[in-house]
Amino acid sequence: MSTSTESISTQSLAQSQRSQQMSTEAIMTQSLAQALQPPSLQAQQTSLHVLMALTRLSQHNRDQLAQAHQAIPTLLSLSRPPNPPATSLLSLSVLFNLSLNPKLKPTLATPGLISLLNDTLLDEIEEETSRLSASLLCSLALHHKNKAMLGVEGTIQALVGSLDVPYRATQHALSALGELVLFHGNNTLAIEADAVPLLLGIVEREDGEELVGSALSVLNLLLRHSEGVAAVRRESGCIGVVVGAIRRRSMLSKESSCEILLRLFKERDEWILEAEEQGLSLLLTDLSIRGSAKAREKSMVLLEMVVELQARNGIGEASLVASDFSVDQSFEVDQLLSFQ
Repeated sequence: MSTSTESISTQSLAQSQRSQQMSTEAIMTQSLAQALQPPSLQAQQTSLHVLMALTRLSQHNRDQLAQAHQAIPTLLSLSRPPNPPATSLLSLSVLFNLSLNPKLKPTLATPGLISLLNDTLLDEIEEETSRLSASLLCSLALHHKNKAMLGVEGTIQALVGSLDVPYRATQHALSALGELVLFHGNNTLAIEADAVPLLLGIVEREDGEELVGSALSVLNLLLRHSEGVAAVRRESGCIGVVVGAIRRRSMLSKESSCEILLRLFKERDEWILEAEEQGLSLLLTDLSIRGSAKAREKSMVLLEMVVELQARNGIGEASLVASDFSVDQSFEVDQLLSFQ
């Protein structure tokens, strides 16, 4: 009796789940149809709200909607002008939810959608749409096969261009750019689009630590290749900006800054001397004592490079330290003495 009851209960649960699943699919199909041919603007946006909520809920719902007839082309058409901004935003939100499924990223990365995102990324009126476009580009870029296509379709230039103005979507754009420049071809495109001076400007001017950390991270990625180093060589104030980040930024930014200096110091001794003029050694000494594990490791390597250069040039260590104390004594001395 007990076994029979459990069997009936299991069958009822399975039927209930199937019924709920069919109900959800029916709701999405109906909502998609109503969004395409709505009786009113309010009805259209209500339908898109339903699709946004359901696709946010589960991976299964996202797969089901993507398989619905003409779902993605419909959402793409609703994201374009002359649709109202609210309609475009809701449609893009649904597309972003779909992109959360790894298997759907290649399907979504069409020239039509990429071109739309590139254009809306630079929209200075609809801030939320701009941020969402950058986020969707970042989501698509997470799939390695999409990186080249995004580069070909002009996404690198659009992302770099968005850094050139006081911009609401800068953090999202930097995240997308960081993903895309992992592909060497996109790295070159970013440098040709003058990403390096724009990134340095963010590090130098902005107050937000997350934004500065992202800019330093992208800059570090660009320096993996010779084109990036050559671009930095053209920026006379680069070393000062990076040393400044070690002096006053967060620990994550300090780590990225040290890694950037490691890459640059391998290229030119003059950069080491320029950094020393701005008090680098004492900043590194402080960092080697109380920094994170990663920062301590990198700061010690940088200090070794400084000492090695001194030995080659016949510069005494004492004279170096003395000159460093004179650069920013109020900061470094207090920091060092607090540990003694």
